[in-house]
This record gives sequence, structure tokens and C-alpha cells, in this order.
Amino acid sequence: PKPAFMKLTTTPVVRAMTFTKQVFQDIVLPINKLEEQIDKSEEFFDTYPILVYPCRIYDHGEHRGQLRPPRPDQMVPGTNYGMFNDLGVYGVPRAVRERKRWDAVTAMRNMEAY
Repeated sequence: PKPAFMKLTTTPVVRAMTFTKQVFQDIVLPINKLEEQIDKSEEFFDTYPILVYPCRIYDHGEHRGQLRPPRPDQMVPGTNYGMFNDLGVYGVPRAVRERKRWDAVTAMRNMEAY
């Protein structure tokens, strides 16, 4: 089944729980900041395991592709790409598991601002 159809069949309570009690976060960041990314993920979500996989982002020119081209300082010398990683955080944050207050919106915005 298509995800859009599955979303239509969920109840409002289940939808609310999904968005306020769980994390589904994917963010692409420079790979040379991986340790810092993991620290931030723990600070905002504190849930494991996390998914980390490397990816190249090519410089196809301005306004081309889904992602903006890497900055000059992010380029691998002698290539037309920069090395990044996708950091995937999926699960129930520790605060929720411990029945403590957790603000999903603030946590997501903090990670995206990082």
C-alpha cells in the first residue's frame, strides 16, 4: 500500500502519537562533523540506534538538483563533489520512554537549525 493511503486510515489519536512521541528525522550534513552530529542527536532525541551512511553531493551548478551544491570548503580536492552523510534518527526518545515531557517540535527545529 502507498504511504498516503496508510496515513488516511490512521486515527487522529495514532497520528498525534506518531508526531509527538516518536522521531523520524533524516538530515544530510558534512561528514567531517559526524561526531558533533551524533552528540546533537543525543542531546535532542536520545534514541538509538541511529543510521549513518555516506553520500556524495555533486556540484551540478547553481539551482540544479534537489540539494544545493557544496560550498568550496566542503569540496573534496580535485573533484566536483563534497562528502556528506545522512543521519537517520528513528524511534522513541528516552524522555518519552521514561514518561517525561518531550517537545517534538522544538527538538526537530533544533536539529534542523543545527
